[in-house]
Amino acid sequence: MAQTVGSPEGPRMSWSPTKLVARGISLFIIALVVGFWEAAVHLLDVGEFILPAPSVIAAAVFHEMPTLGSALLATLMEAIGGFVLAILVAALLAIGVQRSRTFELSLLPWVMALQAVPIVAVTPIIALIVGRNTFTALLVAGMISFFPIMVNMIRGLRSVTDEGRELMHVLAASEPQVLWKLRLPASLPFVFVGLRVGVSVVVPGAMIAEWLTASQGLGQYIINESVRFRSDNVWAGILVATLASVLLFSVVTFVERRVVRWRRVEEREDM
Repeated sequence: MAQTVGSPEGPRMSWSPTKLVARGISLFIIALVVGFWEAAVHLLDVGEFILPAPSVIAAAVFHEMPTLGSALLATLMEAIGGFVLAILVAALLAIGVQRSRTFELSLLPWVMALQAVPIVAVTPIIALIVGRNTFTALLVAGMISFFPIMVNMIRGLRSVTDEGRELMHVLAASEPQVLWKLRLPASLPFVFVGLRVGVSVVVPGAMIAEWLTASQGLGQYIINESVRFRSDNVWAGILVATLASVLLFSVVTFVERRVVRWRRVEEREDM
């Protein structure tokens, strides 16, 4: 019996043998890399201040958990705040670009120029304008994730078919109705591509700002521990930041699977 998008079976996860094998291979590669790292550090007698073993890093995470936890919370607040800001600004600009060719030609060169400037060079300027505070890290995180979101949303808004536009014209739909009922739903697959790219860099973006301007967060923690030559704690901070990025990426992917359900039906039909 064929499934439809609205059927009860539509939202279920599809764990095919191919996916299970792929997950197993991924876990095996991770275990292999960690095992090789651990063995190489001990066999080659690498100094802990140069490259600590994974077991030493894990112990550092355990011992530094209270400090890492508070630093992680500060960084996540900045990263999520910047990500939300990037989505709002990208959505407004993408809608404006889609509706006005003049607005597109006047805006995009400035957006491209801003994207080309290294974020490390822009951060001190932002700090001079808004101050050395949490809002600086939020702005930097938003700036670094803004561009892929906006570009993919523009592509999505322009991806509607001629048949869809003709149908809305026949129904005498207004421009806001065309936007909400046709363009925005059609853009969702493209938007989530941009969201996944943007959310993967939002934590590093916040940490870059913390290195230069903040007194808290994972970025500041890593800087402080590197000055103290505590390589194990530095790697612990890097590990926690990496896990935070993976978590945010997984959340966006989960939301995508719940919102863009027809894509999952198409994937099952292609198997």
